[in-house]
Amino acid sequence: MLASADVKRAWCRSPKSLGGANTQNLMAYADGVEAHFQRAKTADATIVMPPTTVDYGPEYWSDRGYECIDPEGHHWYFAQRRRNPPTD
Repeated sequence: MLASADVKRAWCRSPKSLGGANTQNLMAYADGVEAHFQRAKTADATIVMPPTTVDYGPEYWSDRGYECIDPEGHHWYFAQRRRNPPTD
């Protein structure tokens, strides 16, 4: 769960409240990552990395994903699996 900084709970801090410090990294898999990216872009998310395919080699997996920042400064990575590793 993510939330905005809350003055009632002094321990709750968002990246925005800490001058942009990255307090965590979140990654979620999403079907249709291209459409997901377009919705995030339309909603004014700050796009850090546009959709990019990363191939870890034929013995591993391949993902296509992007990175964005929400209004509180949290970094999000969304990816779609393109290829799973082979099974023996």
